[in-house]
Amino acid sequence: MALPIYPTQKNATLFVNDTGNMHVGMWESTAFKSQMKAFPYNEFVQLLAGGISVTEQDGNKHEFSAGDVFFVPQGTVCSWQFTGNVSKFYCRVDGD
Repeated sequence: MALPIYPTQKNATLFVNDTGNMHVGMWESTAFKSQMKAFPYNEFVQLLAGGISVTEQDGNKHEFSAGDVFFVPQGTVCSWQFTGNVSKFYCRVDGD
């Protein structure tokens, strides 16, 4: 099955700290796969619906489903594959 090049996505930012380097919110997307690249920020995720596979540069694959909680450190070289309609709660912190 080919994944769409341009998925449908929605974001609702619920909080931004005073310095602007931390964002908390809800995010939704249809299925897609990202390119392998360095992750741009630290992100804590609580997956609410759908499935996410995170594949690291060395081929190590992590699979998550609704109810799972995980963390991706800034700079981790990885790709993401989203299956089904994905919904997540997130907290992102720019480490710079």
